[in-house]
Amino acid sequence: MNTKERLLFFIVPLAVFGGLVFILFLNSSVNIFSQIALVILIGISTKNSILIVDYINQLRIKGKNIEAAIKEACDLRFRPIIMTSLSTMIAMMPLVIGNIGPGAGEGSRLAVGSTILGGMIISTFFTLYVTPTMYLALAKNTKRIDAVDIELKKQLN
Repeated sequence: MNTKERLLFFIVPLAVFGGLVFILFLNSSVNIFSQIALVILIGISTKNSILIVDYINQLRIKGKNIEAAIKEACDLRFRPIIMTSLSTMIAMMPLVIGNIGPGAGEGSRLAVGSTILGGMIISTFFTLYVTPTMYLALAKNTKRIDAVDIELKKQLN
């Protein structure tokens, strides 16, 4: 199991937890709409984590040490992650706010909006802070990512 897969075990449950807490906070229910929203939420939060981890791996292949690669990746990937998360959260606001008063589809709008809005708030925070920390903890004692390729080139020459 590589570092990306191990990190997803930490981020995905936190995103789901944020979505479920917000469902309960807004007095909604767990139904098929909120379950579909959880799948969307898992995809977005996973993508955000992979943005950071993939760039760290690219920098480590170029020869940077792990701490410098993490710092540079977090600096460069902060803006795209925030832009994705904020645009998603802003898009969910009409679904959550528009439920003042009874109307057709109120339950489904609130389920989708509250799940994605709450989950994005929690998962964005944890993606930006927990992913680099856990990457450092999990990959601190590992070899370079391209160590096998380097060793193979040495042996072939």
